[in-house]
Amino acid sequence: MSCWHWLLIYLVYARNGIVLNPHYKRMGLYGSEYWTYSLPKRVGKEKAIEITETCMPMSTQVTQEIGLIDSCFGNDHLSFQIQIQLIAEEIAQSPDYRYKLNLKNQLRRLEEQFKPLVDFRIEELEHMKANFFDPNYHKLRYNFVHKIPPSETPMHLAKHRQPASLNQCQMLLPDKS
Repeated sequence: MSCWHWLLIYLVYARNGIVLNPHYKRMGLYGSEYWTYSLPKRVGKEKAIEITETCMPMSTQVTQEIGLIDSCFGNDHLSFQIQIQLIAEEIAQSPDYRYKLNLKNQLRRLEEQFKPLVDFRIEELEHMKANFFDPNYHKLRYNFVHKIPPSETPMHLAKHRQPASLNQCQMLLPDKS
């Protein structure tokens, strides 16, 4: 992976109005892409557990407040794309670009001494193997790839079918305080 990629991997932007829907688990899938490394690093271990266990949709405002993304902007694809291009050019032309890049690389080397990225990958793949041998896996995967919705609203969202104790689940919205 190039040094440039390591710098950018720590900057996360989203377009206004999108909804992050972390639902792999609700589909019976584990997910990969080093999320066990990156998610706790961005939001902390407790919030990462909350996000992955509740599987509730989050607005861009919430994801920015909790540190999952750095910023959100642009009300359509084109304006978002233009802003991203401007940010990338600003970073590349910044006088302290090399300094920041060296800091990121030093931090990554230090983290690698404690737990290499490959270990995160191995652990994620071990969890995913359980998915591969689950009789429902191929149906779940097919439905995910082909965007086939479930036949009924998942229980964690269907408040009308929940016992009163489960009605506390709701979309993670910005804190009004």
